[in-house]
Amino acid sequence: MYGKDVNLKFKTYMVQKRKENGLTQKDVADGVGMSRMCYLRLEAIGSNTKVTLEQTVLIFDFYDIEPAARLVAYLDNDHRQQVESRIDGVQKLLENIIEGKFYYEDLKKAAQVLHNQYSSSVSKYPKFKLQIADKDKNL
Repeated sequence: MYGKDVNLKFKTYMVQKRKENGLTQKDVADGVGMSRMCYLRLEAIGSNTKVTLEQTVLIFDFYDIEPAARLVAYLDNDHRQQVESRIDGVQKLLENIIEGKFYYEDLKKAAQVLHNQYSSSVSKYPKFKLQIADKDKNL
């Protein structure tokens, strides 16, 4: 289906997600509808078993990982943690804005920190367009 390196990264991701969620291999196998032995072969880093697209989707769905975040699974561990940390930071910022915990100056400082973080990795990751509401209409 795809290269050995990508397969290995996804298998590493599978193990990490299972452990983060405190699950056994049997728990995940049952959750995705496959035998424990089949799942064991998929997760085994040294095995030649490739994870198919269908199995990948089953695993993403099992962990309720939204489609936009699924590409993170194919990054190496350091980059994955970096991206997940930034996503968490943006999520916390948005929650604070919604809950009214930020004043304009606080928001400006937080936005500058995020801008600096993302500016340092512009060449590493794909660009995403962020639509900002017209300030006269929504502020």
